[in-house]
Amino acid sequence: MNILIILFSLLVVYFIMRLAPILLSMRINKMFKKHKNSTNRVHKKPSKEKIIGKQVGEYVDFEEVEDS
Repeated sequence: MNILIILFSLLVVYFIMRLAPILLSMRINKMFKKHKNSTNRVHKKPSKEKIIGKQVGEYVDFEEVEDS
């Protein structure tokens, strides 16, 4: 009876070791396809024009002062 348990457990471990890479590669391919579909969206490029509103203040040039 102990031999049957050992053989069965070895058989289960063997099949898990053989199927794990296949299942993992299927999962990774599915994730790549999902990512590829989500990145195919058209992205608007921001305009390079400067937008200056009426609330923009003057430019002030600060000078460094030495501490004595």
